[in-house]
Amino acid sequence: MLPIGIYGTEKILPVGALLPDVNKASVAFGEPIEVADVVKMFEHIKNREEKRQMIVDYLMYRIADCLPQEYRGVYANET
Repeated sequence: MLPIGIYGTEKILPVGALLPDVNKASVAFGEPIEVADVVKMFEHIKNREEKRQMIVDYLMYRIADCLPQEYRGVYANET
């Protein structure tokens, strides 16, 4: 998996706009992630839903690392 952060699209088509505006968006690529390694990191967790959520959160933090701080939302700070 390759984490990719895309930001600035809100300037191209702002909320409520009917037509797109000429503007720039950015794309940032993170380091590749071996999904099997991520699954292995959480294999000790027995609860299936908890394990799934932890894997998703881990991947989302890796995607958030590709974004400027103001775009990271709930993934701004890893807990």
